[in-house]
Amino acid sequence: MCSSDLTRQLFHKSVEETEKSGIRIYDITATQAGGYFYPKQAPQAFSMFLAKIGANAEDCILYDDAPRNLAMARQAGIKGVLINQENTLLQNLQVLIKSLPRIQHIRD
Repeated sequence: MCSSDLTRQLFHKSVEETEKSGIRIYDITATQAGGYFYPKQAPQAFSMFLAKIGANAEDCILYDDAPRNLAMARQAGIKGVLINQENTLLQNLQVLIKSLPRIQHIRD
């Protein structure tokens, strides 16, 4: 249990550090529009979500543990990273934070 709490604390710290770096993080479970529920597997869900947050697909990355969700995101032009026990979200966020100066340099 302590390990789980520690992992949760590290996760939240990584999210905070990532957002301080100017990257927004959204926890997407589904998109709702017009009274209808669109799960991540729905073809229009990601394009609706991008419109809702005002983002371009090429500027986004979906971290998910379901290959089907990643496939739908890729169809919308969003990069996808499969997360699992060997490739965790926490590890990916830490790599993203470390690569931010390089990413900014590439964008400029």
